Amino acid sequence: VTGYADWQELLADDAVDLISICTPTPTHVDLGLASIATGKHVLIEKPLALTSAEARRVAEAARASKAIVMPAMCIRFWPAYAWLKRAIDSGEFGAVRSATFHRLGSTPAWADFYADPTRSGGALVDLHIHDTDVVRHCFGSPSAVVSEGSANHLTTMYRYDDGPEMVIAEGGWGHDPGFGFRMRFVVCFERATAEFDLGRDPQLMLSQGGQSAAVEVEPITGYDAEIRHLIRCIAEGRADAGVSCDDAL
Repeated sequence: VTGYADWQELLADDAVDLISICTPTPTHVDLGLASIATGKHVLIEKPLALTSAEARRVAEAARASKAIVMPAMCIRFWPAYAWLKRAIDSGEFGAVRSATFHRLGSTPAWADFYADPTRSGGALVDLHIHDTDVVRHCFGSPSAVVSEGSANHLTTMYRYDDGPEMVIAEGGWGHDPGFGFRMRFVVCFERATAEFDLGRDPQLMLSQGGQSAAVEVEPITGYDAEIRHLIRCIAEGRADAGVSCDDAL
């Protein structure tokens, strides 16, 4: 493995095909723009930036690049969420009537910038952005959005004129560290109910016809799955990865 004392040396290395930016959020814009300018493929951790104006700069540069520039929206690649998207698109269980999503925990302690909302954006920008991405990914852009709470713990209602009757997502870092991290969803289709709970075995259950049964999903994380997907897209010469910086914006 080659190490670099200066990140610019990494960007200048012709042996590098893909740059992964997994640095603190305040550095994403400068590192992202510099990486995109090399013409290499780029994976940028979310959020792209702390403001829409800064995120737009990255999205515009990504749009002009001939390489793949993908934001790391890992939740849509989590196997259970990927299964949910396929179930919605296939119509196998009918239309979705309601969907509730929960991702709750405490402020990440492995890096000090998370505790400073001016540097992390708090749970609203760092955590809840994933919930909004999944909702848009599954159901399209909502007709209206209503959020209650704080930047540290909030619930959002996504209203659709033509879509599910109820879509709600709760996200937050307001819990004691002993609570751990909880990630789950319950989606009611016309003819079935799907329930996912990261802390349970089996994680994904499907109820239909009065019976409930486990659904097998690949035992990997969304982090693994998103990187596998991006590398596969590069290897196959695709023009994009199906998730863009415009989505992140």
